Amino acid sequence: MAKRHLSIKSLIVVKGREHDWTLTPETAEDLAAFALRLLVDELGTEGARLFLREKFSQYRPDFLGIGRDQRNARR
Repeated sequence: MAKRHLSIKSLIVVKGREHDWTLTPETAEDLAAFALRLLVDELGTEGARLFLREKFSQYRPDFLGIGRDQRNARR
């Protein structure tokens, strides 16, 4: 397992139409997993995938995926 260089101390409260969530993430992975869940709930699986692909492209200008992310998301 990789050594952790980051710790998070926060309380996040999300109120939605169908759910209310409270999260206290301790790692970047916890925070990312929760954010992904919110994106899928808000945008749907395909919309979340496209949003993340766009954001990843900002970090690596030559990002084209590995050829698999042109497919539709599995349902």
